Amino acid sequence: MSINVYQQLIALLRPLGRRLRWRMSVEWFVRTAWITFALASIVLLAGRIFPIDGYRLVAGVLVAVWLIGWTIYSAVRPIKPFAVARHTDAELGLHDRLSTAFALANPTQKSPRGFDRTLVAHQLDDALTTAHAIEPRRAFPIHVERAMVLRAAAALLVGIVLLALPNPMDAIVAERTQVAKTAQAEAVKLEQLAQEIEKNTTLTPEDKNALLRQMRELIAQLKSNPGDAKKALADLSKFQEQLRATLRVDPVTSMEQMALASLAQQLAQLAGAKDTPQDAAETAKLLEELASQLDKLSPEQRAALASALDRAAAQTAAGDPNLASALSQMAQSTRDGKVDSRSQSASRQAGQTLRDAANREALQQAVARALNQSDASQRAMAQAQGQGNQGNQGNQGTQGNQGQGQNQGQGNQGTQGNSGQGQGNQVGGGGGTNANTLPGANRTGRAGEPTGQNKSFGTGDLETVYAPVATGQGREEFVTGQQNPSGDTTNREGKAPQPGTNNPALVPYNQVFQKYAEIAGQTMEHSYIPSGLQDFVKEYFSGLEP
Repeated sequence: MSINVYQQLIALLRPLGRRLRWRMSVEWFVRTAWITFALASIVLLAGRIFPIDGYRLVAGVLVAVWLIGWTIYSAVRPIKPFAVARHTDAELGLHDRLSTAFALANPTQKSPRGFDRTLVAHQLDDALTTAHAIEPRRAFPIHVERAMVLRAAAALLVGIVLLALPNPMDAIVAERTQVAKTAQAEAVKLEQLAQEIEKNTTLTPEDKNALLRQMRELIAQLKSNPGDAKKALADLSKFQEQLRATLRVDPVTSMEQMALASLAQQLAQLAGAKDTPQDAAETAKLLEELASQLDKLSPEQRAALASALDRAAAQTAAGDPNLASALSQMAQSTRDGKVDSRSQSASRQAGQTLRDAANREALQQAVARALNQSDASQRAMAQAQGQGNQGNQGNQGTQGNQGQGQNQGQGNQGTQGNSGQGQGNQVGGGGGTNANTLPGANRTGRAGEPTGQNKSFGTGDLETVYAPVATGQGREEFVTGQQNPSGDTTNREGKAPQPGTNNPALVPYNQVFQKYAEIAGQTMEHSYIPSGLQDFVKEYFSGLEP
């Protein structure tokens, strides 16, 4: 019989246990809700004071973890039947009826000796009757402390208000995120450039290692940047300063590049090569090959080669005296037409100076590419920082100064207006040129909106222009004189323009424009030009296009 009573008691205590567990869960919810909401509100408030990334997510995670914990606590928290019986006896004042009956009816426990079985049976029947009469909701009403509810409501309201109001720190966080992404992207671009420089065989190992070491340091700094635009800009500026300080390069001037390009073209023609040398190193190789075959060249070919070397020497004298001297000596050996120790020494010297020029030009181009890329990275970082427009105000002001100088002309004073703001030649001050070196334009009114009757200047008005690299015309002349201390008389060939003949330096404008435009494009690509000045160079040549 006790087994049957025990099962009945467990069945009667089960709904009481569910109600008791629910009440405990609600009470735990109310007691802990205000703490959770307060912590979430503190996180939201901190996110309005400091630029914290993902502070809303942190606050949401706090609330979510609390809700999940409460749900698990409510669903799986065990309450044993004996504990339910004791809670029921205590709250309903049953004087331990249910707990005593549960203990006496438990088949796993033996009743103490001396207990009257009839009395035990009456006690069990009374406990069952009492348990049947208990209604769970009335037995365990839910009581919540009003103070706890008010605290939770206040903390929740504060959190909602903090979420609803716009946060000025969000812009800073978004800016940092964008800066970090931009820094990573620019680091990838610099890494790609470093890989290209590493494959460059023209650079000397010392110059290459020095350049790559500084680039890799900058790449590591950008990759580890947490979103601090000022630090990224400072790292880029420091990189540019160190690059200029450690890798000082004597620039290969445009005139020198043009002279070497012209020499390479003429050497290719004399050697019968299909392809023109692309750099000074290839030019040196071709020159040495021709020097080893001087005795096989015709007098006309030797004269053409010597003339080409003389012109290249004259055009490179200002920029590289060593190269000019070597080319001049090579020209003299070429005229002799003998392959001897003197001519071989002259060809080796000329070849070495050309290779030095190639190394210098390669280093200049590599440094220029690194500086140009770092300059582009600076612009990207400034834009990511949300200050791109402010960073460009200097360039916009420069354009305004140039436009102001061009628009000051009235009527026939267009030339004066063009030369108005001459200070634009300063770096960062406008990037323009001295307009008095260009043909003047007679304009009035605003730029792009002529209102006068004067004719605007056009490139079609030019027939010929001065082009020092153009090959000229003239006839061969022989000048006789005492050439050496021994008194021997030698003849030297040369070209001299006669009165009325065409000046070889004056060529049709349309023929040289494309060449000079290509030289300018190559110079912009391989030389460091501040970003604010590149657009002016492009606009300048666009305006000169025939």
